[in-house]
Amino acid sequence: MLSFLSDKVLVSLSDENTCASIFQKLKSTYLRDGAVNQILIRKRLAMLKKKKEVSMQEHLKEVNGLVNQLKSCGVKISDMDTIVYILMLLTPEYDSTESAIKNQPSEHVSLQFVVSRLLDAETLLKVRRVSETKAAKSESSNDVAFPTNKQTLVCFKCNKKGYIARFCDNSVVCHHCGKLGHKKRNCRNFTSKKPPFKKEEAAAVSFVVGEGEAKKFIVDSGATSHMCSQREWFEELKPFSGTVSCATKSSLLEVAVIGVIRGRLKNGQEIVLTNVLFIPELHGNLISVKQIQKAGYSVLFKGNKVIVKGQDFCVVRTEFQGTIR
Repeated sequence: MLSFLSDKVLVSLSDENTCASIFQKLKSTYLRDGAVNQILIRKRLAMLKKKKEVSMQEHLKEVNGLVNQLKSCGVKISDMDTIVYILMLLTPEYDSTESAIKNQPSEHVSLQFVVSRLLDAETLLKVRRVSETKAAKSESSNDVAFPTNKQTLVCFKCNKKGYIARFCDNSVVCHHCGKLGHKKRNCRNFTSKKPPFKKEEAAAVSFVVGEGEAKKFIVDSGATSHMCSQREWFEELKPFSGTVSCATKSSLLEVAVIGVIRGRLKNGQEIVLTNVLFIPELHGNLISVKQIQKAGYSVLFKGNKVIVKGQDFCVVRTEFQGTIR
């Protein structure tokens, strides 16, 4: 290494006795870690606008070279800083690509992602220029202009023709199964595990409580418990402390007591509702499908009817009279 140095440099190294001290002396001479060198490199980087005759690959290589020079001077530069430099030095023809990159979620923007998008944009610009040139020549010769064949597009990742890397299946990774060639929303393993959408249903059923008139209850698939707002309908009451969230009210409703309500249908069938929550503020009275099913019965909403069945017999069959929202 010393044989390649000039006599002036060798003279400046005459006082150094070790390889480490010689290397540090050469480093201070040629790299100049001081602020002046950093300012000069940053200035060159800020003025390095991409030229039309220079390819994007060469331009990015030149930017990366200056960034590495700054890093060798002890400057800490993150990938995001490099991305800022790259986007700052683009020409106006890349404005749409720059805007698309800036609108991406921050967790998706990486140095590799930005480089890939810029190379794709350069390919599209080249195709557009060729197409415009052919169209102009065709117009001047009174011929019909046709778009450029898509076979001129080349993916720089798989080297296949017909598309750019942005649409290459080999670059798409499923975040659910980890396989190439599809996205999570199209993954069979992901879509097959999605539970079917269940719509909450409700139907009104009337039965007689005590010796009074028939009282209307709503058989509701969305209710977690039986609920009633009429205290006089209860036969047994026990203290209870809790709250219930109601879909028609923004606040929670207080539950003070819980009890039993007995009644009978028009056909004489006796109805016994246990663990009914007494809620004075509730508008209407609800029979919970979930509680019916816990008691061993099945509930079927079919057409405009609701059917409650035991193991061997039908308990309730009634037509829809209204819905709860």
